[in-house]
Formats: sequence, C-alpha cells, structure tokens
Amino acid sequence: MRRIGRNINFNDTARVQTYVLTTTPQVIALPSDTRMHFSVCMSEGATNENVAIRLYPAADDTLFQGEILTRRTASNDALFRPGWSMTPDNIYRGEISARCDSGTVNIYVTEY
Repeated sequence: MRRIGRNINFNDTARVQTYVLTTTPQVIALPSDTRMHFSVCMSEGATNENVAIRLYPAADDTLFQGEILTRRTASNDALFRPGWSMTPDNIYRGEISARCDSGTVNIYVTEY
C-alpha cells in the first residue's frame, strides 16, 4: 500500500477504459474490494444522448435508471451533465453497469 496524496491507495496506476454503449446494459466495472476512485464521462462527440450509470450488475434488468449523464446540443445547455464520479468517502465496490437510451455512445471510465 502506498500513500498518494490524502488517500491510501492499493494501486497507483489508474485504468482508463473506453466502452461503446448501446441500449443493452453492459458491465463497465467488475466488483473490486480495492476500488478507491471511479469516474465516467461521455465522449465530446455525443449529442442528444442520455447514459444511465447503474450501481448493480448488468444482468439484473434492462431498466434505464441510475446516475444519468446527459449531453445536449448547444441550444439546450440546461441538460448538460457529461460526467460523474463517486466521492472518495462513498465508493461503491460492486459491479457497475451502464446503458444509453437510444443509439450508441462512447464513455470513458477511470478507476483505481
């Protein structure tokens, strides 16, 4: 274990992964007892898309629910939330899944 900044991390190497989401739920993070950070953001090219980040396994259901990421065209900036991260004192360590509401969209997941 190493001390990095204010946190004690089990791993000082961040994993950054790109996922192409569809309307079918997909696993974006496996369960991890050592997870210290988790964040996700949508690609800049995505417009008029919604992504649900689900703090439960992909196989549980196909409902569109969870933390919702949204990226809209410039004419609708009120609905703009392209990223989300867990606070360090409230890390979920189970499987995390995601899906979009229509079409396809790229997301980027950072975890350590």
